Amino acid sequence: MKLDRIITNSTSFLSGCLPIALIDFIQVIVFRPENNNWYVEIFAKTFLLFTIISCVVFYVILWDNFKKADTPVIITNLKRKDMFSSGAISYYVLPFISFIGNTLQSTITLAVVIILLLIIFNNNMMFMYTPFLDILGYKVLEGTIIQPGREHEKCYCCQKNIEQSCSIVVKTDRNLFFTGENKGTMKKISGDTVFFKYELKE
Repeated sequence: MKLDRIITNSTSFLSGCLPIALIDFIQVIVFRPENNNWYVEIFAKTFLLFTIISCVVFYVILWDNFKKADTPVIITNLKRKDMFSSGAISYYVLPFISFIGNTLQSTITLAVVIILLLIIFNNNMMFMYTPFLDILGYKVLEGTIIQPGREHEKCYCCQKNIEQSCSIVVKTDRNLFFTGENKGTMKKISGDTVFFKYELKE
């Protein structure tokens, strides 16, 4: 796995953990229970710091990838991707809420769950499964990418078009046609995920 993919997935996951890190920090540092241990406090501070840094890095990654969208494409058959089904919420949110505490046992449990989910995020290219993406104004859609063949790189429609079903990340879906064709440019993130910058309609 390439380093940029690891950074994208890891910062995506950790940025989504910011609310959990804040709760842990407030519970351990602000309320300061009498049975606090120094290593529990270090974990709370480190966890919060890493999530804040991840938010900044993930924002830069999104901005940079969106700016580099320069491959001409058409996207069709658009529909909104259901990012937070009950299944996604159960494995992403509930384990954290259940294990937050100020004891050594709860801290170790939380750290283990974070590591396990971080591995899952990286193995499955799940950078889209973070609430931080929506907070920044990005939308995730599903659709068909139509890309010109190599012999016709300057045209949008030809007999040798390459079609692929993809997850599509856009800054906003306000000007998109869900029942028609959307012309613009893309930047591929992985085999089935792209950033799409569309041409504004007159």
